[in-house]
Amino acid sequence: MENEKRSISLNMQVDAQTRKVIGVITNKENIQSDEQIDIASRIINRIQNLFNSDGNDWINDYLNYINGRQFNEAYDLLISKSTFLKQPVSNSLFDNLCKLNYQYLPKEKQYTFLTYIIALGYTGKFYKQIEPLLDIICNDFQEFIDKEMQGKIILTRSDIYIKNGNILSANRLLNIIINETEYPDILKAYAYRQLSWLSPFENDKLIFIEQAHDLFLISGHKREAIGELISAYKILLSSSPNEALKKIDQAIHLLESESYIEKEIAASLYKKKAYILYNQRRYKESFNEIEKAINLQKDLQGNESEKYSTYLLAEILMKEIGNKEKQNEYLNIVHSLKNKLRSDDYMNIQFSLEEAADVDQIISDDLKNEVLKNGEPEQKYGLFLFSALNKHTPFEEKLHMLDKALEIQENNLKNDEDKSLVYNTIAETYREHGDNAKAIEWYEKTFTIAPYNIRALQNYAYLLQENNSWEMLENVCKRYIDIVGYFPNLYYIYGKSLLNQTKYREALIIFNKCKNDISFSIEKQILQCAEHVNESFLEEKSVLLERKKISISKFINAAKEVTDSISQRSRMHMWKYNKDKKSYKWISKPEEEVKNLFIQGIVQKFNPTDFEIIEEVKTGAGRIDLYVIIGSNLKIIIELKICGCGYSSNYAVSGEKQLDNYLESKKLSLGILIIFDGRIRDFSKDFSPLISKNNKSIFTIVVDMRPKLKNIK
Repeated sequence: MENEKRSISLNMQVDAQTRKVIGVITNKENIQSDEQIDIASRIINRIQNLFNSDGNDWINDYLNYINGRQFNEAYDLLISKSTFLKQPVSNSLFDNLCKLNYQYLPKEKQYTFLTYIIALGYTGKFYKQIEPLLDIICNDFQEFIDKEMQGKIILTRSDIYIKNGNILSANRLLNIIINETEYPDILKAYAYRQLSWLSPFENDKLIFIEQAHDLFLISGHKREAIGELISAYKILLSSSPNEALKKIDQAIHLLESESYIEKEIAASLYKKKAYILYNQRRYKESFNEIEKAINLQKDLQGNESEKYSTYLLAEILMKEIGNKEKQNEYLNIVHSLKNKLRSDDYMNIQFSLEEAADVDQIISDDLKNEVLKNGEPEQKYGLFLFSALNKHTPFEEKLHMLDKALEIQENNLKNDEDKSLVYNTIAETYREHGDNAKAIEWYEKTFTIAPYNIRALQNYAYLLQENNSWEMLENVCKRYIDIVGYFPNLYYIYGKSLLNQTKYREALIIFNKCKNDISFSIEKQILQCAEHVNESFLEEKSVLLERKKISISKFINAAKEVTDSISQRSRMHMWKYNKDKKSYKWISKPEEEVKNLFIQGIVQKFNPTDFEIIEEVKTGAGRIDLYVIIGSNLKIIIELKICGCGYSSNYAVSGEKQLDNYLESKKLSLGILIIFDGRIRDFSKDFSPLISKNNKSIFTIVVDMRPKLKNIK
C-alpha cells in the first residue's frame, strides 16, 4: 500500500512589537498529528529566525558599499533589511550601521536614516550615541518635523534623562507634553507612563498609570492600555491581590479572541490570575483560570515555552486538588514540552535554575558548576542573586553570593540598574539581620549609582520611619525631591518627617501642596500643624500638574451605580399595566425618560466643573444620545437602548453598530452602550460586557428593567 501524502495548512501571525510568530494548523480532519506539529514548529522557527536577523549575512555588503562610497546602495540595503533585524541590536552592529555618511544622501533619505538609527539606538540603550543625532534632527530637518514628531523627540530625550538619572529634567519635559494642548493624546499617554516610572511611591504610580491607560484607550492603542493594566497589577499584587485580579480582568476584556497573538496574551493573563488564586490557596478557582489558558493555547504553535509554564501550574494545581489522573496527564505534557525545549542549552540551564527556585532549595554544587561553566552572564548573575535571596542561605554566605553577583555585573553586564539591585539586596540583607547601620550605609551606596531606584527609596523610607529617624528621613526626602521634583506621596512622607520634628510651619506648607493629589485624607495632620501656626491657613496648589479627576473606570462605575439606582427605584415607572390582558407595556418614549434619569443621576456623581454632557449631537452617522467630555482629553459617546416588550433584541444590539459608526465619525475609540432590558426570559442575553475591535472599545451596561410579575396570576 502506497504511503499517503498529507499536506497541512499553517496560518501564522507575527507580533510587530515582540517579533513573536504564532501559528495554527488548519486541515480538513481538524486533528493535529505529532508529525504535523513538528513540521509546523520547524516552519515557525524559520520564520521566527527570519524576523530576528543578527545582520551577519549582509553587514559586509553594507560596509563594502560604504567603503566604495556607494551610500545610496548602502542605505537601500539597510532599509530593505530593517524589518528583519533582531532588536536590540548588538553594540558592534550598531557601530557599523552608523558608519554610513548620511550627508551624501538626498535630504529625505538623510531624515529617514537618522530617525531609524535613533530608534535602534533607543531600543539598544546607546543613549550617548543618539543624543547628538536628536540635536541634528531638530536643527537641520525642521521641515520634516510636525508637532507629533516634536513630541516624540521630547519623550525620547526625557527617557534618556531618566536612564541617566536626570530626573528633574525629565519631569520638566514630560510636563511640557502633558500641559500643552497641541500634543496628541497618545504622546500624553506615554508621558504619563514615564511619570509612573519616576514616581517614588505606589499611590503616585497608580495615579499616573490610570491616566496613561485612559489616554491609550481613547487614542485606540489597546495593547498599550493593557500594558498599563499589567503595570497596575504588578504594583497591587502584594498589597491588594483582589484589586490586582480586577486589573487582569479589565485587560482580558480588551483582547480580541480571533487573533492568535491576542489569544496568547489572554492566556498569559489568565495564568497571572491563576497564580494569584494559587497563592491564596483557592486551588479550584485557580484551576478554572488555568484551564481557560490551556484552551486558548492548545491549538497554537510557536508558544511552547508559554505552554510549558501553563501546564506546569495545571499539574501543581491537580496535585493540590487531589486529582491524580489529571495530574499525570498534565505532567506528561510538561515532560514532553520540556524535552523539546531542552535542546537549547540556554533553556536547559534556565529550566534547572527554575526547578531549584520552585522548591526554594539551596542550589546544588553540580548545578552551580554547570551554570558557571556553560551559562550566559545573566544566568550566572541570577544564580548568585537567587542564592543570596534564598531563605536557607546563611547570612555570611548571602553576602559572599552578592559579592559574586557584583563581580559578574561589573565585568560582564555593566548595568547600573543590576548593580543598584545588588546594592539594595545587600541593604535589605543587613536590615533583615538587624544591622540597621549597615543597611543605611548600603542604601546610601544604592543612591550614589541609581538615585532614581524607587524600591530602594521605599525600603529606606520605611526603615527610617520604623526607627523614628525623622531627621534622616527629612534629608532623604529633600534630596530625592531635588532629583525628581514634586510627587504627592513623596511630599506627604516629607511633611510627616517635618511634623514629627515639630516643624509645624514647614510641614503645613508641604501638606497643603499635596493634599489634593493623594488618595487619602490628611486633614488631621493639617489641623495639627495649623494649631501651632499663628499665621493664616496656608493654601497652595499642587506644583506638578492638574490631575484629571475622573478616569474611565470611575465614570463607568458611576454609570453602573446610576443605572442600578434606576433599576431599583424607577423601574416600575417605566411600565403601564393592562389589567384585562394582565400584562405590562412600556410607557410612551421610554428612552427619553431613562436618558433624563441617567443624566440627573450622573451629574450628581461628580463636580459639574469636571465634565460636560451634551445631548443629541449630530454626526454624519446620525444623532448621538449623549456626548461626554471630561477635561481636555477624555471623550465618551453613550448610546441608550430599550429592549423587550415591543423593542426587539436586534434593535438593542444595533446600538453596537450605531456606536461603532459614531466613534468612527468622531474619530474616537471609547463608547458606552446602556441597555434597559425588560425581557423576562432572555434578560441580558446577546450582550457582552465589552466589545473590543479595531482599536475601538464599547462597554455595555445591561440594566434590569423587568416588571415585577410575582403578584400577577
